Amino acid sequence: KKGNLYEGGLRVPFIAVWQGRIHPFTVNQSVTHHADILPTICDYLGIPYQNDKLDGASMRNALFNSYVPRKKSMFFQLDKYEAFQGHGPRPAPHITSALIDGPWKYTTEGMQPRQLFNLHNDYREDHNLIDQEKAMVERMQQATLKIWNAPRMSPYPKGSPDPRE
Repeated sequence: KKGNLYEGGLRVPFIAVWQGRIHPFTVNQSVTHHADILPTICDYLGIPYQNDKLDGASMRNALFNSYVPRKKSMFFQLDKYEAFQGHGPRPAPHITSALIDGPWKYTTEGMQPRQLFNLHNDYREDHNLIDQEKAMVERMQQATLKIWNAPRMSPYPKGSPDPRE
């Protein structure tokens, strides 16, 4: 049941095997995001990329057991379905987006604020701080909206029909 935006749904191990380069059985606590894969590969291969145009960041050093502090926030979004991936009803509230920035995790339902957690103090997400931390809620809401409204690159060449339409 990794199909939700709570920590149990987001936190999954990333396993990398590279004989002679990555030491077996090492554990690195760097927090990564699936969007980090492309910049990591580009960085390792020496392929130039515009870091400000990608959601992820290079985690190359994490592969070689150096802790890499997270400089960019991580944004996750799922559409709202009554049942998700055949797992049955989703828990209420039906969280549709999550933003993790440093120790803070902010969730929304349809871009409406729902929860705020300090993951350093509450990794199980037991204590919703949305009523106690109004300034942080506002900062995280603005950051979420900025990401949500940012222009996206199209995978289709300019002028070609978009098959999704």
